Amino acid sequence: MEGRIREFGRSQRWFGVDDAAWLWCHEHMVILLFNAVRQPLIIWHTVPLCLIGVVWGPFLTRTALEFIAILGVLRLTGMWIKNAMVLIDETDSQIADGKEGMQAVVDAAVNRVRPV
Repeated sequence: MEGRIREFGRSQRWFGVDDAAWLWCHEHMVILLFNAVRQPLIIWHTVPLCLIGVVWGPFLTRTALEFIAILGVLRLTGMWIKNAMVLIDETDSQIADGKEGMQAVVDAAVNRVRPV
């Protein structure tokens, strides 16, 4: 077991180095997409909510967070960010059409929940 843990640590070492560069690039792409800073800040402040289950799931089931699980975390985070971007864009469109803030959020959420 000790060799497996050591090998896992060695294989995961590159995640920490590239994380900062990845976050910086992704954050700036979203800022360029929205042409503003407020919307990306809202999106990035909701990402920790997405990761709550990722932390508690393996802990409660006493399983390791292996490579496939880490890929799943990255996919989940990507879907979370994509959906947040679409929801915020829809909310901004509703506000531009003259709706009040909270009503625009509710209407945007209802439009996003409705199947295509």
